[in-house]
Amino acid sequence: MPSFAGARTWIKDKFQPLATGILTRRPTLMPSFTGVRAWIKDKFQPLTTGTLTRRLILRTAAIMAALAIALGVATSVAMQRVMLRNVDNSLAISQATFWRDPVILPGGHTVNGLSETGLEVVIVDGVLQRAQMHSHGADVELNLTMVMQLRTVPANGLPVTIDIPGFGEWRLSHQARIRMSAGSIPVAMEYIVGVPTRGLYTFTNDVIFIEAVLTLIAVGVTAIVVNVVVRNSLRPLSQMAET
Repeated sequence: MPSFAGARTWIKDKFQPLATGILTRRPTLMPSFTGVRAWIKDKFQPLTTGTLTRRLILRTAAIMAALAIALGVATSVAMQRVMLRNVDNSLAISQATFWRDPVILPGGHTVNGLSETGLEVVIVDGVLQRAQMHSHGADVELNLTMVMQLRTVPANGLPVTIDIPGFGEWRLSHQARIRMSAGSIPVAMEYIVGVPTRGLYTFTNDVIFIEAVLTLIAVGVTAIVVNVVVRNSLRPLSQMAET
């Protein structure tokens, strides 16, 4: 018994501050909970009052709206992930092509540059050989400050999303390796390739807008159809009630 009494005393001593805090804050917490309950009751009052026909129509329309919104959100998220994975695959292909084929060396040349919108940075033995941004067939030279920011991306080849001031959000892949030059001399090389994500999010936003419009139309059509079906189904019951 003394051991049990000691255990009870220990538990009471450890949890007394918690219980005291809850009891002290209870008067301040209750009004907020009461306000939330009142808000929920006020918003969902139409679903719990009125005739049986009205409640069935409103509840069915609410369920359809909730399902449509959930499906739209899930579809948008899945689509954005698929598109982002496609961007990552294109970056991986660019990296593989760069390291497989001849690249820039002192006195050499560049091959397999990006043919679409994107950026490309090549550094050989710490010397910047190429730093260009491709956009609609035109090349824009990147300044040293921007190149230094791009080099902060881990050089492991894994895609990373960063924000470039003045150019928005980009998906980048940075990889550094030691390669042997034509004279069998080890050369430290870095390759940074990137694709803007602006088009990806623009497309996703357009899809979300279209889904929202279609959801409103579907909910409206559902409400009309359910109204007709429920009223026709409950007509004998209504006639019986009137009788």
